[in-house]
Amino acid sequence: MRVDQITTRTIADYVSARKGKASNATIRRDLTALSSLLSACVAWGWRPDNPALAYDRKLVRERRGPIVSPTREELEHVLAHAPPGMAAILRLLDQTGMREAEAVTLERHEVDWQRRQITLTRTKTDRPRTLDWRTPGGDAGPVLEALPTAVAHGPLFRNERGLGYRNFSSNFSQLMRRLERAAKAEGRPFRRFRVHDLRHGFAIR
Repeated sequence: MRVDQITTRTIADYVSARKGKASNATIRRDLTALSSLLSACVAWGWRPDNPALAYDRKLVRERRGPIVSPTREELEHVLAHAPPGMAAILRLLDQTGMREAEAVTLERHEVDWQRRQITLTRTKTDRPRTLDWRTPGGDAGPVLEALPTAVAHGPLFRNERGLGYRNFSSNFSQLMRRLERAAKAEGRPFRRFRVHDLRHGFAIR
């Protein structure tokens, strides 16, 4: 369709057609993408309004399952089978509640070893913030103090080739699938968890 032909009714019909074929989270992401496009069209004078912005997204509620953070035993099992760099990142996430991207891109100069603080400059909101190593939720000291100090600049955590992680999420998913297959073959239980669940666990503590 031409962008000037899209109406709120068009969007409502689209949502109805997608129901049952895609999750509500996916539909909401589609609406966000369409809204961004139409906002640009309004700015360029191609149409006077943004019907995607006018559509009430409360009608497309996300169904979120209960938050179940991994137990200490479950986390330690995964850490024991993870490469050293990945294990260090996971431990830092568990002990600080940082977001995955913040830990993966963390650089040595952002860590104050004397004050025992971490200054995050690349955050989700683009607002730098400072974290203490030790909080009621955890202590990142043992993780950071165990890192090699030979490299003065660049990524704090590196993969087995000595480079910063570029596909950490995929690497973690591969590890979880491998552990799940091994557990199934051995007839023992294994519960997968997401990297973000470590942040939830920290928040709960």
